Amino acid sequence: DSAMNLTARPSATRLNRAPLPPSPSRESLGSDRDPPYTVQLVTDPSGFGSGARLTFHGPLCARRADRLAAELAATGPQTVVDYGCGWGELLLRVLEAAPGAHGVGVDIRGPDIARGRDNATKRRLSGRVAFIEGSATDHASMADAVISCGAYHAFGTVPEALQALRALVKPGGLLLFGTEIWDRAPNGQQLAAMWPGTSADDCLYLPDLVDAAVAAGFRP
Repeated sequence: DSAMNLTARPSATRLNRAPLPPSPSRESLGSDRDPPYTVQLVTDPSGFGSGARLTFHGPLCARRADRLAAELAATGPQTVVDYGCGWGELLLRVLEAAPGAHGVGVDIRGPDIARGRDNATKRRLSGRVAFIEGSATDHASMADAVISCGAYHAFGTVPEALQALRALVKPGGLLLFGTEIWDRAPNGQQLAAMWPGTSADDCLYLPDLVDAAVAAGFRP
């Protein structure tokens, strides 16, 4: 996945690309010569498939999330909106890092919204955040910091999402945009192992993603 911080300016927008984690190699994944792995049996399967056992609703680790949250908070945003927020873990971390900010999380999945509200209450953030069950297009509003991670489809294609999100970032604000990209060209066998109907045109390469951001009104 690729995550980029996009800074909005009155006349143009500066793009800061967050460094990508290294791609896993055979060495990092293990080989036939590695010692046997310990397999732990799961006796309580409840919650599987719902995301209930996950911290984030996308491929994100705590250290990377905290760094991204700190970057968003560093500009002192007053308003933060997360489109396709899931249960809003990243949004809540941004609000914790920016104590003067108020946030809104939007997602179409009711159980995730309920979980976000519960987590906000537990972390004493319920007075500064609202979770809305609904579509991003129906609840779009301008903010100092806008988040869209793994949810570009709420606005259409990646280029269409960048165009729509550019209009929602206040001048001088930030957009955190994350989406899947091809690391290298997939072959037919790899495409067949993915979701049905996947084609090589479904994802962009990183340079193409940057070009799409520039075309939407952002600049490096």
